[in-house]
Amino acid sequence: KRRAILADDMGLGKTATALLAAMQTKCPVHVLAPAGLLINWKREAAMWGIKLAGVHSWAKVPHEIPQPYTLIADEAHYAQAGHASQRGASFLSLADKAQFVFMLTGTPIKNGRPVNLLPLLTASRHTLAANMSEYHLHFCDAKKTPWSNWDTSGAKNLDELHERTRDVIMRRMKSECLDLPPKTRVVRQIEPTKKAQDIYDERFGKLQSQYRQRVEEGEILDGSDALVMLMHLRQAASIAKVDAALELAQEAIEEQ
Repeated sequence: KRRAILADDMGLGKTATALLAAMQTKCPVHVLAPAGLLINWKREAAMWGIKLAGVHSWAKVPHEIPQPYTLIADEAHYAQAGHASQRGASFLSLADKAQFVFMLTGTPIKNGRPVNLLPLLTASRHTLAANMSEYHLHFCDAKKTPWSNWDTSGAKNLDELHERTRDVIMRRMKSECLDLPPKTRVVRQIEPTKKAQDIYDERFGKLQSQYRQRVEEGEILDGSDALVMLMHLRQAASIAKVDAALELAQEAIEEQ
C-alpha cells in the first residue's frame, strides 16, 4: 500500500516494518517522530542498512521536503487534531505531497473518539475522509450542544468504522502473533550500601519535615499520616535503589 496506518501492539516491530517497507519505495525516506525517539530511528535504520534522508521532530514539523519522498510518521496520533493545530496541518500538508505515507500508532482512535482517526484517514486518502461532515455525523454522533455549535467528541457505529477501515489499518496484537509464556516476576532482595542508606535517610527525613511543616501551617489537614508515610517511604526507597537497579541492568545487558 502507498498509504497505511500501522497500529500493531507495542513490541511487534512497527519501526522495522515501516523502514523495510519504505526501503522498497525507492524514494528518499523522511521520518517524523517525537524528539526523544529520533535517535532510536537513526539506530534502527543503520541496523538495517537504510539511509534516512531526514529525521524530524513533531515539535518542528518541516513545511516543505524536497520531492519525491516517503514519509514515516511515528506516534501518528500526535497529528490527531488535524487542521485544528499547526502540527496537524503541517503533517497533513507533508502527507499530501508524499509518494508514500506510513503512519505508526498504537492508538489510532485515542480515547475512543472516532474524530481522532479522521486526520489519519485524510492522510491515507481514505474514502471515509472525503466528506468530513458526513463522517462526523455518522461516526462521531456530531450535534449542537449548549457549549458548542458542533460537538464531535461522541462515538457511534464503531463496528462499521472498524470494518470499513480494515483496508488501511493494520492492527495485530501480541496474542495473535506470539506464543508468549506467562510473565515471570523475580523479586531481588538488595542490601543497601552506606551511600544508599544515607540518601534514603536524608530524603525520607526531608519529606517528613516538609509534610509536618505544611500541617502546622494549615496548608493540609492532619490525619493522613499513614498514606503520606507510605508515599515518602516509596519515594525515598526508589532513589536509594538506583545503584542496585543499574547493576541489574548491566547484568541483563551482559547476558544478551
